[in-house]
Amino acid sequence: MKLQGAHVVVIGGSSGIGLATARLAREEGADVTIVGRSQEKLDQAQRELGEVRPVVADIADEAAIGQVFESLSRVDHVLISAGTIRNGALVNNDLETLRHIVNERLWGVTYAVRHAAPRMHEGSIVLTSGTLSS
Repeated sequence: MKLQGAHVVVIGGSSGIGLATARLAREEGADVTIVGRSQEKLDQAQRELGEVRPVVADIADEAAIGQVFESLSRVDHVLISAGTIRNGALVNNDLETLRHIVNERLWGVTYAVRHAAPRMHEGSIVLTSGTLSS
């Protein structure tokens, strides 16, 4: 995939799979926006990556995710790797923890796709659930 001149948005871009993806996109010549909840982690990622645009937003907050995409004139590719890691079986977790997981992994992804898609002419939206996906 050619990324030279493309704009890649990485939600969950301050660590893990998101950070690695942002790094590869920059190496391929893309303009990159990284989105995450922690300004501190985004600042660290920006120091590692160089020229990227960091944006603080929680994927589970529709208004915040809407503002991320409204602030961008162009979106070519989106990677959604955001999500808090919560261990434990379904029956052993409290309902608040489970609501948090659903809000990030279902509603957050829905918000991101709904706000990104209208800004895209072609490209890709990739979803990943990270190291605990199995």
